[in-house]
Amino acid sequence: MAYKNKKTVAGPQFPIALAWAAVAAADRINGQVYYNANAYGMPQTARFNKEIAWSALLDSTLITEVDWDFGTELSIHFAGLLMKKIGGSITSGFIDTVANIVGMETVGKFEVACMAALPKTYRSDIKRETSVNTQQSFIATSDYVAQEGSKICTKVTIIDSVYSTNYNIYINTATDGTNIYKFSTAHDSKIFPMNQEMAIKGKVKRHAVNERTGVKETWLNYIKRI
Repeated sequence: MAYKNKKTVAGPQFPIALAWAAVAAADRINGQVYYNANAYGMPQTARFNKEIAWSALLDSTLITEVDWDFGTELSIHFAGLLMKKIGGSITSGFIDTVANIVGMETVGKFEVACMAALPKTYRSDIKRETSVNTQQSFIATSDYVAQEGSKICTKVTIIDSVYSTNYNIYINTATDGTNIYKFSTAHDSKIFPMNQEMAIKGKVKRHAVNERTGVKETWLNYIKRI
C-alpha cells in the first residue's frame, strides 16, 4: 500500500538543520532504537522518537554537539534522495515524501515525525553500502566454483546476511577468501554466525554475476554445517 502524503499542519516551523540535530538527539536518547505506535516491546518509560525530537526543538538544551554532528551526517546522506527525485528515479511513497522534506528550509511537526524514522534507515543504508563494498573487493579474484550440480565441501566466512520476510529465509553471502558464495537457509545466526569461519557442504545450484557488484557468485543449496 502506497504511503499517502499529508498536508503539513500549521504550527511552529524550525530550520531543517536544527530538526536533523533534534532527530539525532531522539535517536541518542532512545539508544539508537526507533519507537513509534507500532513498536513491539516498547518500555513503558520510553517515548516515541518523534515526540522526543519535537521536545528537543522546543528546548534546544537537549541537543548535544554529538547530535549536531550526527544530524549533519543524516542531512548529507539523505540529500541524495532529493537528487534522485530531480532525476526522476523516485516514484511515490514515504521515500518520495522524505525527498521533498530534504529540500525544505524549514519544517514543522509532520516533517519532523517523518524524519524521526530516518536514523534507522541511515544505519541500514550504511550497512548495505559496506556489504556491497566488501563484496566488490572480490571482483578481481572471485570465480565460479565447481560445475553446476556438483557437490562441494569448503570452509567459508559469512560476510553478509539478509532476512527475507516474504520467504522467511536468510540469504547469506560467504567467502573462502577468494571466491563469493550465496545460499539461502531457514537457520539464523545461531547456526550460521557472521564473521566466523565454518566448514559447509552443499550442492552448486547455479553460477551468476551479481548485477549490483559485478562479482562472479556461486549459488549453493542443500547447505549443511559440518
